[in-house]
Amino acid sequence: MSIELRNAFAVPVTADRLWNLLLDVEQIAPCVPGFRLEAACDGVYRGVIRVKVGAVTAGYDATLTFVERDPAAHRVVMELEGREKRGSGSVRATVTAYLSGATGQTVAEMVTNVVITGRLAQFGRGVVADVSSRMIEEFAANLTGLLREQSDSRPRPSSPGDGDDRASVGAAAPAHAASEGSVVLDLGQIGFLPVAKRVAVLCLLGAACGWLIRKILSRRS
Repeated sequence: MSIELRNAFAVPVTADRLWNLLLDVEQIAPCVPGFRLEAACDGVYRGVIRVKVGAVTAGYDATLTFVERDPAAHRVVMELEGREKRGSGSVRATVTAYLSGATGQTVAEMVTNVVITGRLAQFGRGVVADVSSRMIEEFAANLTGLLREQSDSRPRPSSPGDGDDRASVGAAAPAHAASEGSVVLDLGQIGFLPVAKRVAVLCLLGAACGWLIRKILSRRS
């Protein structure tokens, strides 16, 4: 199954700051739902991503590579390849991201061309698009939390008696890091709701057709 996805999210920082953060894969890896970074070497990043949709759970060995980086235009192109750990399914995606916006607010627009084979392909384009949108929303929320933590942990002007407080803030573990150990992205509800809506629409159409047929037959009789 081949599909093009378009998503966008906004964060309350400048484009330059978001650009630098997005290129730091090791720092933002914990923000990606269901993903765990395992190795990084010469611009190639390897990790594991696990996704659960309903009763189907798929784990992928994933590789992320930067193909293009244009700091002046704030444009980056990435390629992602993933292969199922248990099965013959695969995911191949090319992601192009653009950053734009005014001072203090940046919008990231993402165009993803993805080819999916295997068990997850059975859910169809509509569900994959819905899942992608929810994943981007969760990633943006985690990224905003990371940026907030970084702002809160910046050194502040000292004042009498606040030395211990500054030390405790600097030593605190970032809240987003807790998600690093959770490497299963459970999309059961996300995947179920779009399917349920489609089934409900089909049921309503079926009921309407049945009612219409009964009316016609009753008039003829």
